[in-house]
This record gives sequence, C-alpha cells and structure tokens, in this order.
Amino acid sequence: RHFNKVTLDAYSSDPQLNNPGLQYATDKTLASRDYFDLTASWTMRDNLNFRAGVNNIFDKDPPLNGSSNCPTGPCNGNTWPQMYDSFGRYLFVGLTADF
Repeated sequence: RHFNKVTLDAYSSDPQLNNPGLQYATDKTLASRDYFDLTASWTMRDNLNFRAGVNNIFDKDPPLNGSSNCPTGPCNGNTWPQMYDSFGRYLFVGLTADF
C-alpha cells in the first residue's frame, strides 16, 4: 500500500483553502509511506476456506505531526490513523465455512 505525501491546506496557494495568519510549529507536509502486506488463502474443501496474513510486515511507523496540524477531529497518537497504519505489524487468521 502506498500513501503519497500530504500537505496541510492552510499552506495552499488557493485563497479558499489557505490561512496565512496561522503559524504551525511542525512541518506542513507529512511524508509518503509504503506498507507491505502478505496474505495467503487455502481452499480446504468446497465449503471451507482458511486464510492467514501479515499487514505492515516491516512494522513501519506512520508519519507524525503536531497537534495543531490535525484534521477536523483530534489526532490519535499524533498521526492520522484513518489514513496511515497506526497499529504496526498485524497478524491475522480466518476461516470461512459455507453451508
């Protein structure tokens, strides 16, 4: 998964988005991030499927930002968890049985 860099709209050249009167203590841009995931699936029978995988294999941390650079709501751990992977490496398994 690739997430490109993000720039705070308050620094935009568009007058409908920018806010030149605000001063931010942190960088105006969050760096891009790449996350690598791996998933495998096995059909054990016609009605039984097993899957396992790892999200964020290399345990890459999300980019951090200051509390003044958050979207409309508050930041969670000084990042945007709705956009970047804030959990770190995540292992999962699942079984699907159709009847």
